[in-house]
Amino acid sequence: MKAFHTALFETCLGADMTRSGSIGTSTAELTHAVDVAMGRYVMTTVDDAIVLAPLPQGSIPRQVDLVMLDQNIEAGMDSEIGANRLLLGSDLAMHMREQGFGGVISIMTGSSEEDIKILRNSKAVDLVHAKGTPVVRVANELRAAVLKKRLRTKKVQ
Repeated sequence: MKAFHTALFETCLGADMTRSGSIGTSTAELTHAVDVAMGRYVMTTVDDAIVLAPLPQGSIPRQVDLVMLDQNIEAGMDSEIGANRLLLGSDLAMHMREQGFGGVISIMTGSSEEDIKILRNSKAVDLVHAKGTPVVRVANELRAAVLKKRLRTKKVQ
């Protein structure tokens, strides 16, 4: 997923990769994913390493424009069951919405078409893409969704 994100965000969307990146590959990163999305934590990339830090005191939080989640996220080892815990991206998306996240939430999944239809009907999720969808198509749909959210936000203000 990380290579896909780099191709998508850097190459297709032209994102500032010092402020963009893939997090959640460690339990510590996953713990702060909502805080990063909400602007309470700052994510920077230094020498291809993600650095997370609380927003400096006195700074105004700024939510990210876009969160892309895998539907099945390994959430670390559960010692009680002796296996990795699984966190659903759709559950994390719902939690973000409950926290007031207003940006675009996209889910990537290897699920069946039936499960994709269910995910697309979720009020917490803006876009759902099957794994293997061409990166250019994903980029175009993400760009359109972010623009649509920005325009809707400006109308409300």
